[in-house]
Amino acid sequence: MRAAPLPSGDLVSEDFDRLPDPPWFFQSRLVKDSLLYARAVWECTVRPRAFARTWVTGEASWLNPLEMMAISVGLLSVTDRLLVGEAHGAVLTTIWGSLAPYVKYTLAGAVAYPLLRRRGGARGVSSTIAMAVFAGAGPGCLSRAFVLLGRAFGWWNVTFLQTHVRVSLALMLLSWVAAAPFFVALAGMLGGLHRRGWFQTVAVVLVAMLASSLVLTPIGIALKIPEFSSLLGTPTGGGGSR
Repeated sequence: MRAAPLPSGDLVSEDFDRLPDPPWFFQSRLVKDSLLYARAVWECTVRPRAFARTWVTGEASWLNPLEMMAISVGLLSVTDRLLVGEAHGAVLTTIWGSLAPYVKYTLAGAVAYPLLRRRGGARGVSSTIAMAVFAGAGPGCLSRAFVLLGRAFGWWNVTFLQTHVRVSLALMLLSWVAAAPFFVALAGMLGGLHRRGWFQTVAVVLVAMLASSLVLTPIGIALKIPEFSSLLGTPTGGGGSR
């Protein structure tokens, strides 16, 4: 099929030259989703209870939890490849290493639901799991990025930890500081979702994460999935290899 004829020379030289450039950058779905991702990470970290309420009511437009997870997995996979390089393993292994923690988050949400559900409440288990995915894809990335950085510099090498005791203690403390935003955000979002207080939701989050670790650790050992064997799905492994 022949293409449509081009406009006349006058149109090209006058009208065409007056047309503004298409705003292709900010119309890109990738850019829009990246901006929404950054906004959601900020809101669920700084105002987790309000984030959960606006997500339920639809007062604000947020990414789907699965979209948040996909962006998070992509970011961590790229970061992993850049920091660790080819010696770390195959691309699929890298992607799986970023995706596997969400199995733990999903299970933790399922465990937390019956402990927080209000009698007669409309919030279901899917919304509770969604909050866990949001927390993992947002502030949870901080903890996993810290682990990737440690792998790149060999901080988690057994020999390094044994010969630098003070440094290893400092790194352990930093890893828990990096993990704190995840726990606080998840507790806050679950509190906003189920209208529960901070003390109860923090306790439930700790119980749910520990329970998911107890369930998944034997599976992780059997299937050689180290992400199942740590509290946040962020194994420190030795020497930068799985």
